[in-house]
Amino acid sequence: MLLSLSRKIVDLLLSKDTCISETEYELSCYGMELALYSLLSTTGLLFCGIVWGMPIRTLIIICIYYVNQTIGGGKHAHSHAACFLLMFFFVNLALYICTIGIPSYLFCAVSLLSFVVMYSFPLVLHRNKQYLVSLATKHIRKSRITLAFFGVGYGIMYMWIPNYIDAYSLGLLFSAVSRLAGKRQKGNEVLPQRRHQMEK
Repeated sequence: MLLSLSRKIVDLLLSKDTCISETEYELSCYGMELALYSLLSTTGLLFCGIVWGMPIRTLIIICIYYVNQTIGGGKHAHSHAACFLLMFFFVNLALYICTIGIPSYLFCAVSLLSFVVMYSFPLVLHRNKQYLVSLATKHIRKSRITLAFFGVGYGIMYMWIPNYIDAYSLGLLFSAVSRLAGKRQKGNEVLPQRRHQMEK
């Protein structure tokens, strides 16, 4: 459904005089499909936050997860529908956890563990992105720098906006869980590899 809609939009955007290759056309359709999915899924998740009465917490969780998933990789669902349902479950679970009054020191412990996991596994490449292995060093550095920024952000939020530390921590936790799940997903490349793995 999304793919057919994407093709129609790309066809509308391309003038009749525009000449592009079949590969460029397919890439344009794929990019439009991803853009549409991101827009629709984010809108749906934000609607969940509005229903819970916690739109800002929802936005925090989504932003942290999306950034870490985009830069460092993680678990990839087999379809857009499966991806949305997984995110829908996690976001609603996170918002429920935010309502039960967990002490802040537990959120700090969860965040610390999440940082350790994502630092240890800074890059999990999906099997469709194996061509990026040659640029692994660059992407690993980028992932860890991003993680450092999240660490600074965590400190700032803990000191000045402590009310939202629960959402920030859960965004980090779900990112770490996705990274670990991606590590176990068949066909994915986990970087950096351990020395004994590289020697084999």
